[in-house]
Amino acid sequence: MAVDFTIAICTRNRADFLRKCLGGLFSATQTIHPRIIIVDNASTDSTRDIVAQFADKVHLVHEQNVGLSHARNTAIAHCHTPYLVFLDDDGVPDPEWTSSIGDMIEKHQPDVFGGPYSPFYTDPREPWFSDALGAAHMDLSDGLQPRGTCFSGGNMGWRVELLKALGGFDPKLGISGNELRLGEETALQLAVWRRSPDAKFCFSRKMHMIHHVSKMKMRLRYIHKRNFIYGWQLRDIDPMQEILKNGVIALMLRTKLGVPLILRYFVRDRTIYPYWKGYAAAYLSLNSILIGIAARKISGLWMRKTPA
Repeated sequence: MAVDFTIAICTRNRADFLRKCLGGLFSATQTIHPRIIIVDNASTDSTRDIVAQFADKVHLVHEQNVGLSHARNTAIAHCHTPYLVFLDDDGVPDPEWTSSIGDMIEKHQPDVFGGPYSPFYTDPREPWFSDALGAAHMDLSDGLQPRGTCFSGGNMGWRVELLKALGGFDPKLGISGNELRLGEETALQLAVWRRSPDAKFCFSRKMHMIHHVSKMKMRLRYIHKRNFIYGWQLRDIDPMQEILKNGVIALMLRTKLGVPLILRYFVRDRTIYPYWKGYAAAYLSLNSILIGIAARKISGLWMRKTPA
């Protein structure tokens, strides 16, 4: 079959990373060269100048409503192929990236598909910050995936007719300018599973990219904030989650009120966590989500008590 897909890169004020991303896409080792859409999400830097360097190879569109979901929905509207693949502007695809997409589509005709990513750094990596904290899906196997699997939005492909049938990405979710919001791609993938239990979700390890980890992301404060926000938004991302049925007290007790975080400073297994911050990051990755859920519930209780 003829493999026909479009790549969409949604970008806002990251011209230098966009240059690296496009350099990877147009390397001589990429064997398939699909149509590429750049969605400029109201950039004020030199993004247009970078895109102009690739003007004969990309199609530039503009989306003035700031927000990743708005930009992704614009890409959907401008896609005229059966499949659309989203690539983060601060990701650099491997030499086999496009060919792996073509092979996967030809073999499986998937509804949704994705690949892994590992980190790269432009600042010195903090000693406690393991590469695993900046990676995703490195443990998945090739082929069709079990029900409930969801892929990272920055290295993910879709059947376009399915995206349109679902109404695209929710603008209330996803990064918006400097506001950290999450979950737009997860919410949409879960909607697919609820709608079609036999949907084809496919994974290829060759669909690998490297993804930038900034100095800011190598801070415990950021890890806590990101997971707290995910917990706060979980009701919008996955309203069927069993954990949402827990009350505030039950959620807080599951965190053990932070006691393990304090005690493990003295008794942690140093073969697993040689650095205390490494253990703290692992602890926060789960428990900050629970705190976010609890905070959303408390907020809801307060709002219900507020007079109209």
